[in-house]
Amino acid sequence: MLDVLIIGGGVTGCSIARELSRYKLDVALVEAKCDVGKGTSSANSGIVHAGYDPKPGTMKARFNVLGNLMFDQLAEDLQFAFTRCGSYVVGFDDNDMKTIDKLLIQATLNEVDGCYKVSREELLEREPNLTPEVKGALYHPSGVCASYEMVIALAENAMQNGVKIHCSNEVTAIKQLPDNSFEVTTTQDVYHAKHVVNCAGLFADIISEMAGAEVIKQKPRRGDYFIYDKKHAGFVNTIIFPCPGPMGKGVLVIPMPEGNLVIGPSSTDTDLRDSNYTLQEELDFVWNNATRCCPDLPRTDVIASFMGLRSEGAEYHDFYIKASDKLKGFVNLSCIASPGLTSSPAIAKYVAGILRDELHLNMQPDPDFNPRREGIRHFSHMSWEERAGIIEKDPSYGRIVCRCETVTEGEVVDAIHRTPGTVTLGSVKYRTRAGMGRCQGGFCTCRVMDLISRETGMSKEEITTRGEGSNVVVGRIKESEMEGGAEDDKEC
Repeated sequence: MLDVLIIGGGVTGCSIARELSRYKLDVALVEAKCDVGKGTSSANSGIVHAGYDPKPGTMKARFNVLGNLMFDQLAEDLQFAFTRCGSYVVGFDDNDMKTIDKLLIQATLNEVDGCYKVSREELLEREPNLTPEVKGALYHPSGVCASYEMVIALAENAMQNGVKIHCSNEVTAIKQLPDNSFEVTTTQDVYHAKHVVNCAGLFADIISEMAGAEVIKQKPRRGDYFIYDKKHAGFVNTIIFPCPGPMGKGVLVIPMPEGNLVIGPSSTDTDLRDSNYTLQEELDFVWNNATRCCPDLPRTDVIASFMGLRSEGAEYHDFYIKASDKLKGFVNLSCIASPGLTSSPAIAKYVAGILRDELHLNMQPDPDFNPRREGIRHFSHMSWEERAGIIEKDPSYGRIVCRCETVTEGEVVDAIHRTPGTVTLGSVKYRTRAGMGRCQGGFCTCRVMDLISRETGMSKEEITTRGEGSNVVVGRIKESEMEGGAEDDKEC
């Protein structure tokens, strides 16, 4: 029997899995999708917020500030892309500047260090592509990370330390047995655990209702984004925020650590819980608001757009993290909206404390715990000497698969064998960046499919973009049976 079963393989679930791997526990994580980090955790701004925005005294304020302070060490240990570039909340008029004054007071109340006001002249000197209409700004020590890469790194380190991760395992039933343990049925298996931690993101309220625990209703909110080609790296040096409003922190201009410029998100309530299509009106909203801050943003050189969903509370306006009063041994995490990514490492420690102190789980430190994870060696980051050395050891690193991002065969093969679930084009993409460049996979898709097929034995027809229902090809043209066709025509 498992000590703990975690439901949900997003950034919160994987952070908790890694935190629990510090102890001598039998822990497993089940994820409905074919890979970790396929929901909110991979389709967001990637901002590591400083903590000036949450209402003082809330869980959001507490865990935001603590989580932010943990990121530098976490990124170093787990080798995911993170830059502490800082950010500005810019003001355009007297009302905005009053809001900035309030945010500075709130930052002090939340014990955020390093926040200060910046004059118009100093701001434009630091960020010359901002509109000259700005009046001033609030600087705060934020950062930005590759959120999908962070989730993968957390999951890999958790597995390295003994956690079992089972993807394509959607939970269909939860039953508490007479001994207070849990029987959790998924589409693939049945799991027995002493404790269950519900980190199902947008589906957390559904999982709670299924289990018979307290239900904290959530309302999904969509956010659409543009991604620019890397040629616009350096357009801004820091993250640019407008003054926040009732629907969130506004449309941002974000210098991603990989070199792309990202603008977004929109912020619209929706009934969707599992979707990723963009809408023209949402993208127009993003464009109009981003160009208010940075009027010289080009409409050309956008290489992709995407949409992410996040879980806001329908009535509860804070993180909900609590051991169930109705269901002993069940820990509920709901309404983990922004700043959930930033807060996730601090939330993980808090949940470990609930299991230990409230639910009396025996948690003995594991002396063999290794906090460090060795990431995929990215050829594009290497010096010429390092490239020559790795090619000499493994010639597959000398064969370029993705030209836009300079991804080699060696990296793709490494990614294939690291994936805990079914290997897809997406799982390779998020581990190597193959397909993230300006051609968006136009050159490398067929080559990546060749390698997936070679390394896993999957046929080309079985390979998907992001799991069931997203097959890339449906068959081989010359192998299709044609009326009157000859047997010899089946050769491809």
